[in-house]
Amino acid sequence: MSPQHDGDPCTVVTMPFEAASARQARHLMTEELASEYPTEAIADAGLVLTELLTNALKHGRPSPLHEVEVGWCLFEDSVRICVSDAGTSTSFGLTHVESDSESGRGLAIVDALSESWGLELAEGRTRVVANIAFA
Repeated sequence: MSPQHDGDPCTVVTMPFEAASARQARHLMTEELASEYPTEAIADAGLVLTELLTNALKHGRPSPLHEVEVGWCLFEDSVRICVSDAGTSTSFGLTHVESDSESGRGLAIVDALSESWGLELAEGRTRVVANIAFA
């Protein structure tokens, strides 16, 4: 994990490209948010981070070191969550999911809980960013 410096609102963590990383990343971020933000907002941010990281693990590609990068930037009234993998997907967005489907709702959850979110492609990486406003 990179250290935070005075005035730097961001934390960036490189995690193994494996399912357990979603739980670990969520725990790290929610622990950092716990002292300053409302419980409900922390739960929403944790769920968004989990969904974005799970999507990266399912649909993305690991770095050459078999890793994925997650980050969050804390602001007075919001948090920006980022997940980056080594994939270069251009097929991305909300899809229709049948009511009896066991998966496929992750981005709908992200969309519902985020003020905004989107995809950035740069330098052979896919980065998904979501902004969560704290009311």
